[in-house]
Amino acid sequence: MSISTMRPQDTARTERSGDSAKPAAMESHILRGVRVSLDAQLGNASLAVEELMALKAGSIVTLQTGLADPVGIFLNDTLIARGEIVAVGDKYAVRILEVASPP
Repeated sequence: MSISTMRPQDTARTERSGDSAKPAAMESHILRGVRVSLDAQLGNASLAVEELMALKAGSIVTLQTGLADPVGIFLNDTLIARGEIVAVGDKYAVRILEVASPP
């Protein structure tokens, strides 16, 4: 197996502005077909190790989230929206209530 070193100028187009080179802006149409994975976080719970070890089939873990509280929607561990759990046919779904503001 061989490893080759690539310089940034070998992998990205650049635009010249005066004497400095800038990376070309990526056009949004390139990304439109890319699939991403979203996670909806229903809630969380805090358990002592003893309680965790006592869990078995049929055990109920109470979440800190209330029934009316929105769920978080995450992309790569980053909160991007909040929504409510709904049913679509025999599947769970999330109705978007608000989209997070960019940082």
